[in-house]
Amino acid sequence: MLSRDEIDRLATWIASMDREELIQQFRQYPAPFKVDFDDRFLASQSVEKLRHVFFGLCMHTGRMPDEQLAAA
Repeated sequence: MLSRDEIDRLATWIASMDREELIQQFRQYPAPFKVDFDDRFLASQSVEKLRHVFFGLCMHTGRMPDEQLAAA
């Protein structure tokens, strides 16, 4: 489970990401289940929707992305 401070940092970090960064995170995020959005789906979504879905993924798994852990 993420702390309130981690959630705030995560939201701020995700809000600063562009489409390419988000897509890279979806592809490398170490979720305990398969995250298999195809290129067509990722390209068809707005950046805001991708941010929302990625934030939800992180919240569901209860862990920060590895890059964000290194920056903490």
